[in-house]
Amino acid sequence: MKPAAPPIAVPGGTPFQRMDNLFRAVIAVPKAEIDKREEKWKREKKRRNDGKLRRRSTA
Repeated sequence: MKPAAPPIAVPGGTPFQRMDNLFRAVIAVPKAEIDKREEKWKREKKRRNDGKLRRRSTA
């Protein structure tokens, strides 16, 4: 399961304004940045899992 993304600060008074600002903030993130974060997450997850396997095998 992927970790939750940090919350996005969404200004606006009405729910419609908040939703509109949220969509604008999400759309503003380039796909390359999203892919970069995903690759980093996969590397960290693999590193954590490899460490768990090594500890179990030596026990």
